[in-house]
Amino acid sequence: MSAIFTEDRGTVPFAPAVTRPLALRRGAADWHARWIMVFLAVGVAARLIRYLLRFPLWGDEAMLAMNFLDRDYAALMQPLDFHQVAPLLFLWIELTAVKLLGFQEWALRLFPLLCSIASMFLFHRLARLLLQGTALVLAVGIFAVTYSGLRYAAETKPYGVDLMVSTLLLLLAVRWWRQPDDVRWLWALAAVVPLALGLSYPAVFVAGGVSLAVAAVLLGARSRRGWWVWGLYNLALAGSFLAWYRLSIGGQAGAELGMMTRMWDETFPPRDSLLGLLAWLARVHAGPLLAVPVGGDHWGSIGTTLMCLVAVGVLVRQGRYRLLVLCSAPFVLNLIAAGMRRFPYGGHMRLAMHLAPLVSILAAIGTMAVFTWLSRKRSTPRQPQPVEDCPCEPLTRPLVAALVVLLLLPALSTARDFYLPGKEQQEIRKRDFAVWFWGSMERDHEVVSVSADLKQIFPPPGASWQNCVSPQFLCNARIYSPRQARGQSPDLGRVSRQWPLACVQYWSHMTPYDPAAFGRWLDGMKQRYDLIATQRYPMLQDNDDDLAPEPPDHVEVYEFVPKAI
Repeated sequence: MSAIFTEDRGTVPFAPAVTRPLALRRGAADWHARWIMVFLAVGVAARLIRYLLRFPLWGDEAMLAMNFLDRDYAALMQPLDFHQVAPLLFLWIELTAVKLLGFQEWALRLFPLLCSIASMFLFHRLARLLLQGTALVLAVGIFAVTYSGLRYAAETKPYGVDLMVSTLLLLLAVRWWRQPDDVRWLWALAAVVPLALGLSYPAVFVAGGVSLAVAAVLLGARSRRGWWVWGLYNLALAGSFLAWYRLSIGGQAGAELGMMTRMWDETFPPRDSLLGLLAWLARVHAGPLLAVPVGGDHWGSIGTTLMCLVAVGVLVRQGRYRLLVLCSAPFVLNLIAAGMRRFPYGGHMRLAMHLAPLVSILAAIGTMAVFTWLSRKRSTPRQPQPVEDCPCEPLTRPLVAALVVLLLLPALSTARDFYLPGKEQQEIRKRDFAVWFWGSMERDHEVVSVSADLKQIFPPPGASWQNCVSPQFLCNARIYSPRQARGQSPDLGRVSRQWPLACVQYWSHMTPYDPAAFGRWLDGMKQRYDLIATQRYPMLQDNDDDLAPEPPDHVEVYEFVPKAI
């Protein structure tokens, strides 16, 4: 096995790489480069395939996308509808994509896709500055095939952006760390951090961790000019955070923090006992927080957790404290925010995307250390392998198995995507219904949405209007209604007995409404039109096996014609 770390130019001594014959080193470099190219190609292909499959919008995506239907750039600075929170720059870029390309799935997901693909190549550059040999291959492979990276590359949410922004900040920091006398990279950090915080909320933890890591390097380098730039970087970090907070974060937090605090209560560290805190930390780290490349609840990430612990031991034993600070500081800052009940620590893999680059590096270091230990245990003095007979670094069975498993992960994920091109079957049914319904109904009717076009919503007393509409139904209508896709308003002047008016209303079993208010609207319509037909279309739900079946939602269509004279 090759050395794990690249040669360091900083203040902490690095162990020299093992001297190998030139042919061996070239052969090892060749297969390392080939495997890296394979992982990058597979990662790009898996992301593109998921994007091109054009999954239907699911609940969270549709609720965020609803804010791009009628808002302008200034209105996105206000608290979002449907209890959504997202960074302002991300919202502005999404709205720009909608304005340029139209309101449809590909436009909404284009920016997250580009960010996810860019993050792989940024991470490759980052890992090359820290690791070498097989450890580098493992790190790139783990990062490229991580399921959360594949999934959120094709969703209308900012999680793929979190991944790219954190990777970029880490890359700039390590690039400077490799040449501490060149402060241009610190200037680049100071210039990038305001944009980073405008694109990603958890980027503040990575940016803060970078500040601590840079300070650790400067303590050894004793660079007065570096300290000046570091101070300006922190001013940019604090100033930009306050500016974004005033522009949008404060409003979103004021509207949604109470609800989100209750929703993410289990992601905040307990304060009642030390044993409870330790048990919580173990459960959280072995859960979704470290779901790289895969993992989840119920100790699903225990393997990655163990590899990260091994990596921490390697870093401590070899005295690589700067890398240890860089890898641990964002976790600590995130944990402090969780202790203040301001941001979740764990809970779901989408909330830890900003930590995925660090987890990938630690997991690769820990895995490489285990493989090195296994290779030493297997080797015996009686059967040495001549270096001249080995064209490249030996591929042990555990290493081959690990590489194959990593390649299988995106293959299985992509196969699943082809089999079920959507988050759940009900999302596919709702989209298929929208494609059929709006296209066929608008051939011989003037079709209007009661809530979107007529602005008629029937909330019961004390309820919000947002509880009485279906974001998925309204978003699918905007995409698949030929009239709405063209941005045209309904033309009620066309309504005749040959061209009826069809009023469409989505009724959800989960959202209440005021029957009396709806009755008054219907009576008002009957005063102007004759109601000639009512159609009802049930929308089946996906029910969990352990829960009672949910009643279906349904779409009702009320057909009107002008009153006979």
